[in-house]
Amino acid sequence: MIPLADLDMLIVPIGGGGLISGCAQIVKLIKPEIKVIGVEMALAPAMKRSIEAGRLVTLDSVAIIIDGLAVKTVGEYTFEICKAFVDDIVTVDEKEIFTTIPWIMERCKLVAEGAAASTVAALLTETIRPAAGSKVACVLSGRNLNLSALQNMTWN
Repeated sequence: MIPLADLDMLIVPIGGGGLISGCAQIVKLIKPEIKVIGVEMALAPAMKRSIEAGRLVTLDSVAIIIDGLAVKTVGEYTFEICKAFVDDIVTVDEKEIFTTIPWIMERCKLVAEGAAASTVAALLTETIRPAAGSKVACVLSGRNLNLSALQNMTWN
């Protein structure tokens, strides 16, 4: 485990914004230069669109399997906190996340739901490219994993 004082980047999934809001505030309090990067589903980028617009944006529809990331509108407070403390927000495709879940199981010996696996997927797909030698941590929260949904994906 990397001590927070040595961390260069923290990658956190974004659904409604609560988890990243808390993580970003405490990380920036302890070490302001840590880059906090949020990860959303490409089909449900409610926080990313809201930050880009400078106001809360409600998505028309969200039809995805990963319910932890399926949010049409983020919270008003979490939006304001993310504007102030999150350095960047990226998106990944559902397929990339589902490919990452067994990768995490095999290599890390952990069971991570789709929302949590999105953080690792952003690294594996090089959507996020930390500088060489950077110390990076991914938040792997939750265990709401439906294995039958994963097994039935056509790309498996």
